[in-house]
Amino acid sequence: MSGARETAKAGLRLHWIKPWDVTTGLTAPQLREIKRVLARGWPVCGGLRWPKREHWRRDVLQMASADEVFDGHSVLLVGFADNLAEPGGGDFLIRNSATGTDQGGLPYEYALRFMNDAAWIEPAPKQGT
Repeated sequence: MSGARETAKAGLRLHWIKPWDVTTGLTAPQLREIKRVLARGWPVCGGLRWPKREHWRRDVLQMASADEVFDGHSVLLVGFADNLAEPGGGDFLIRNSATGTDQGGLPYEYALRFMNDAAWIEPAPKQGT
């Protein structure tokens, strides 16, 4: 319990980019906001509908159809790279314990179709600043 108390004292603030909604993926403005937050150096937590059978090519998760995904996997977005050769025009760099490796790519198109929620956390401003 002491760890939770220490975390609470840190004064962290949660910022929702996309509140949970399993019926929609990201909007284009939400995708831009995630990239803006990442460019400022803050990771973004993302919950997704995830492939029942993952297919990776060159460490990039491949697209799946709606009937090939299930609700219930989260990753940490830690970077991005615009690339017109990828679905949606680029990839997010993710930390994903489920892959057996620490990092991989998540195409923007996948997030646009299947990201249920997205949020980031930062320290609250100190009073008087």
